[in-house]
This record gives sequence, C-alpha cells and structure tokens, in this order.
Amino acid sequence: MKLYMTNACYVPNKCLSMHEYSKVTYMFEKVLKERGFSNNLMHKYPHLKYNFCGADSVNSMVIDPEGYIYKCWSDIGIEEYRVGNILNDTSLVSLNVDKYMEYLLYDPTIDEMCIDCKLLPICIGGCPRRRIERMTERCGDYKYVLEEYLKDIAKELLEKKQEKV
Repeated sequence: MKLYMTNACYVPNKCLSMHEYSKVTYMFEKVLKERGFSNNLMHKYPHLKYNFCGADSVNSMVIDPEGYIYKCWSDIGIEEYRVGNILNDTSLVSLNVDKYMEYLLYDPTIDEMCIDCKLLPICIGGCPRRRIERMTERCGDYKYVLEEYLKDIAKELLEKKQEKV
C-alpha cells in the first residue's frame, strides 16, 4: 500500500509528532493560565469515546469541489479513497463500499497496537486514516499528557472546593 502523508502537503520532519504536539499544547495551556486567561480544564477530563473523529462516524463525510465523497479530509484527491460522488446519479452503483467500511468497521479491541492499551476507552484506536495506512503514530494526545492533565484537574477541583469553604 502506498503511503500518503496528508496528500503530500507537508514535510513530516518539519512538523511536530503527536507526542511533541501534545506536550506543546499542554505547556501552552499552562502559560495561558499563568497569564490570567480563564482555563476550565474539565474539558480535558477523559471520557468514553465511540469514535475518534468524523472519518469513523457514519454520518460524516467530506466532499471535494468535483463532488467526490471521502471519509477523511486527508483523503481528498486520492482516487482510491473516494467513496462516491454526489454529482453522479449512478454514484450508488459506483460507491466504494470497501473503503467506506474500512473506516467504519475497525475494531480496536482486536488491534495488536491497542488491545492491551489502558487508554483504549478514551482513544478508541486513534486516527482512522493512520490506522488504515498501518502507521504506528496514530494515538491521540491523551497518550502523552493524560497524567499531567489529571493532576491539574484534581488541583483545580481542590482549589474550587477550598474557595467554597
């Protein structure tokens, strides 16, 4: 399978890895709080997920200017990733069901990379596109900064509780 890096629109060694991005985002949020910006960390509290993004959600699709339908915005322009065309009356006949289902039928509980991961319920296997491409770096940001966020959330909750007393 040919590897596509988001339609060859960036140079991987000039971009942050998910690990680096997660750390930078975490530090950015800390700096914002230190400078007086309101930051409710509860939105960072992990919750059970049923899908990672729109690509593995039934009713989410991307349509390019020519009417081609894709499951992921990183697929735009890649012919084998098209799942149909809204401008073609016969698009149901030519629907690429295999590619559509590849996004939707993934089961992280049988994925070798995910099966023993303690973050599986809040990650659900990571980026669907990266899973399809068999990329190892596909996990969400929680993998790298969950402990830090949980400590900060606990500290914030304790501070709020003390303010009420």
